[in-house]
Amino acid sequence: MLIRTILAPAFLVLTALCSVSSNTYAAQNVIEEVIVTAERRAVNLQSV
Repeated sequence: MLIRTILAPAFLVLTALCSVSSNTYAAQNVIEEVIVTAERRAVNLQSV
């Protein structure tokens, strides 16, 4: 959850910068996947 809190502002900035681009949707999906992957890794590290 902390990772999402940290990356959320970066996601908003990226969305703003890409808003005129046709790749906005793809960029949002990539960022979301990065967030989800980081959260999964954090959970895995906590469970070790």
